[in-house]
Amino acid sequence: MSSSEPSEIDIEAVRRVLHRTVPVTPIDILSDALSDGLSMAMIPLRVDWTEEDVADPVIHRVNVGSNPVTGRLNFGSFRVPLDRVSGAELVTVNVKAFGMDTPAAHCQLRFLFEDGEGPAMVDMEGNIFEPAIRIPDLIISWEAWRRPGQGFNFKEGLDEATYALTPRAYEGAQRFLEDGLKDLSWNCRPLDLPGGRESYRELLLTALQAADGMTRSQVANRLEWDAAEDLDDDTRRGLEEWAREAPGSNEAIDEILGGDLSYQLLKRSCITMAFFTVDLCLKRMHLLGRISERPEIKVLPNSLPDWLDGLAHAKGRTLGRSLGKIIRFVHQNSTVVPGLSYRILEDAGLLRRENGKTVVHHYFMRSGKSPYGSLKDRLIE
Repeated sequence: MSSSEPSEIDIEAVRRVLHRTVPVTPIDILSDALSDGLSMAMIPLRVDWTEEDVADPVIHRVNVGSNPVTGRLNFGSFRVPLDRVSGAELVTVNVKAFGMDTPAAHCQLRFLFEDGEGPAMVDMEGNIFEPAIRIPDLIISWEAWRRPGQGFNFKEGLDEATYALTPRAYEGAQRFLEDGLKDLSWNCRPLDLPGGRESYRELLLTALQAADGMTRSQVANRLEWDAAEDLDDDTRRGLEEWAREAPGSNEAIDEILGGDLSYQLLKRSCITMAFFTVDLCLKRMHLLGRISERPEIKVLPNSLPDWLDGLAHAKGRTLGRSLGKIIRFVHQNSTVVPGLSYRILEDAGLLRRENGKTVVHHYFMRSGKSPYGSLKDRLIE
């Protein structure tokens, strides 16, 4: 117990907190689903863009303040100040075995902001609360969209018909909490992009446009399904117009995916979508004349063997006969393994280096170390 005297209470500040209405949408992780059975908790993020400027878009469906213990996920909406982005990191979320990180991992991009200038929660009209509720970072993560309670299967992920592709947004601390409860560690590698700070702004803009473009494409796709036949004409027209009204988003996702919205473990996954986003950002910077040379990022192997397409459904002896091919392929193309994929950016010279080595910050909840400081200091005893 501290022996220091309590500070003077600001009655006005208490009143503001008690009477504040925070627009969060609660989702039941285990039961809430769309008409086709896909999880509401994994629904793609969406972005509202201002017509005259894209400097401060509003991003919806940010996972913030959720409690996995109760099975409740909260979606919040935040105004994102692109001009306040201070850096970005490639985060690999590693599975541990015998206390050590394994190559099995998930990849995501983490965006950092100036102190006290991060994304601010907004009300239903897009106005920032006063005093502002801000988060220090933002995670953009591309994942396999599944049904509530359905786990991820690596083998089935090779089949393009198994999972849809969904871009999700998190407050960084929320994602770290969820990963920590699963005994997963974070390895954060700061990016070192040509063009300096402007490149990180462009990278977040590109990431939001690609994610938003995916969401709009998903909506357009669903309007063609039988499940959408019950919509009235006004609702349908409104959704069709919304799906087309952000040309920057639609162009970004078309350039990356060419219209394919499915998840595929090697072609369209957490790794490839993160690196395609970095690659498109650098392409834009080069076309705009903001960088003199465009680094080459080898996102995928030059060619993928035909036998990989049938591996998702292989069983018994067929799967056994493929084991040698799998081992050789991974050995020759180690960067397809999430935990080793950082080498793609390392080879392109796009990761920060100090003393001749790539900078990596390791965090693990069980050790009490997090990107946000000591966990012990944040627990009330």
